[in-house]
Amino acid sequence: MEQQVEALKQNAELRAFNTVVELIRQREIVPGQRLFEPDLSERLSMSRTPLRTALSRLVAEGILVKERGRKGYLLPALSSEDMRQIFYSRAAVEGAAAARLAHGCTPEHVTVLRAINAKEAELFGRKRQTPEEKAQYAQLNEELHRLIVSFSGNVYLLRFFNSSYWRSTMYTLLYTRFYRERTRSTGENVPSWKEHSLIIDALEAHEAERSRRLMEEHVLNTFRYRSLLEETERQ
Repeated sequence: MEQQVEALKQNAELRAFNTVVELIRQREIVPGQRLFEPDLSERLSMSRTPLRTALSRLVAEGILVKERGRKGYLLPALSSEDMRQIFYSRAAVEGAAAARLAHGCTPEHVTVLRAINAKEAELFGRKRQTPEEKAQYAQLNEELHRLIVSFSGNVYLLRFFNSSYWRSTMYTLLYTRFYRERTRSTGENVPSWKEHSLIIDALEAHEAERSRRLMEEHVLNTFRYRSLLEETERQ
């Protein structure tokens, strides 16, 4: 019984977290906006307890800011310089993790990563994606990146990854065409799932430097989108 209660609690917290992230993606919550727990609870018809936990996680993940002496939570303004710093930080961390994993990558690691990659390819390949499917694609992307860092076995790289991933994801969700548009877009470089596949190939072949290079290029490719840079500059 206690396990069921705990599972329901975790599901409610995850739903609250994903709902707020989706509101940001849909620009119903915009950078510079301050959020208040009672208002969100009423707006989303959610209990304040799981919502409070979700908001605390959003702060921990670097999406929201809780300022001392001020009520509510702030979705901080985005800038091209902030984007440059966060993506280059991610590239360094995840490149190092990929290189480390390549030395000890097991068939079990590869099987798990390829299963996620196959789900990404299937979702991306649909002619139209619902908002729920795009959210699922984002979750699969996070899972694959997180597992590569986790499989590397370096707890400090994982800690740095946790503090940078969601901050960078704000730029991806808000400004890349795949998440902005109603239909599938292939106009922004190579789809991420294809780059993931190449990274997995390098990991499976135990090619450490190639794994590092591919991961760094993959992370920075989002940053290099001209449309992403231009839109951020206009904020």
